Amino acid sequence: MVIKKRKIQSDRVKREVCFLLNKEFYNLEEIEEALKDFKGVCEGKIEEGQGKRIKILLKSKDLSILETLEYEFCNYSLGLMKNNRCI
Repeated sequence: MVIKKRKIQSDRVKREVCFLLNKEFYNLEEIEEALKDFKGVCEGKIEEGQGKRIKILLKSKDLSILETLEYEFCNYSLGLMKNNRCI
């Protein structure tokens, strides 16, 4: 099995990370909720991606979490999706 590596662009000077999420998999409402919940550690915005993609830009308040910020954000968003479907 071949696993494709996700394309993540990060800029340590600006403390930013930019990545794409699949609109068919991730729910926009939960992404927006995750952005609100992450305000303590980063500023973020949603931009229109190409095709079936949602472009997310996160600006970290702490450089030490920049490398894992994208993964934590995605996991948190998935957790919100799961919890909201269970209720």
